[in-house]
Amino acid sequence: MKRMPAIRKMSKFFASTRLKACGVLLLMLFLACYALGVFGVVSRQDRHDYAALLRYSGTLRLGRFDGSGAVTFADGSVYIGTFANGRFDGAGTFASVEGWRYAGQFAQGEMTGEGVLESESGGVLTFAADESRRPRFFSEYGWDYEGLWGERGQTGQGRFIFADGSCYTGGFLRGDAWGAGTYCAVGGALVYQGDFAGGHFEGQGEYKDPQGTFRYEGGFLSGLFEGHGVYYEGEAVRYEGSFAAGLPDGTGIYRSPEGWRYEGGFRAGVFDGIGAIIEKNGKQEMGVWNMGARYRGN
Repeated sequence: MKRMPAIRKMSKFFASTRLKACGVLLLMLFLACYALGVFGVVSRQDRHDYAALLRYSGTLRLGRFDGSGAVTFADGSVYIGTFANGRFDGAGTFASVEGWRYAGQFAQGEMTGEGVLESESGGVLTFAADESRRPRFFSEYGWDYEGLWGERGQTGQGRFIFADGSCYTGGFLRGDAWGAGTYCAVGGALVYQGDFAGGHFEGQGEYKDPQGTFRYEGGFLSGLFEGHGVYYEGEAVRYEGSFAAGLPDGTGIYRSPEGWRYEGGFRAGVFDGIGAIIEKNGKQEMGVWNMGARYRGN
């Protein structure tokens, strides 16, 4: 029995590409939370209370930042732009002490409209929003993301398009693919539909080879076949049983293209342990296998 292909390459590709998005987006999200959290508190206090947290120069209205102004935070980060009711609102620029910089539009402390984020390494991310205020991010490296975000990365429902044209649509949590989702190859062919966790195929799902040579339905763990599953070549069931680390492992049934089948133990993708060969005519022969080789005795 030949070894069945695992899906390590695709899983690693997804994880490595995802990190490029998360690293930049986390910086952007921190900015939004910074505005909401800090200004939501200090705008209700007098100047003496927040003097230790930041330094502000600009116009005030009813004791709150309103109009044009500049804020220098305790860590050295700086915002220059317009304010309304104590929050970033309108055009502004935020420069982090960590080296990254965002210039664009704000509304009530949140990024909205058009904007550009420059990372400390020189990378550029363009931010835009449609009429529904659904955010979309465009990277100079060719990928883009449309969807929701939270305090520490993409969180909620979204769509991530990789630089090569493949895409993921589904749930996100803190920058990782998480929950129900689909992954499509270049050209839109569905490759995987099912559960994700930590950016990997994990849980129950269906995986299809983009070339249409095989498919798998069953459990996944860290991007590999795991637990009970069914492996098909075309429409023919080739293997049904237990998997571990992407290969048949445990108890299962293998059906050959010639019509005979094997029922018994497997290890690392080959016959191993006690099993039976059953011919097309029903004739059955028991045996013991060791890593694919039948034990004949002395």
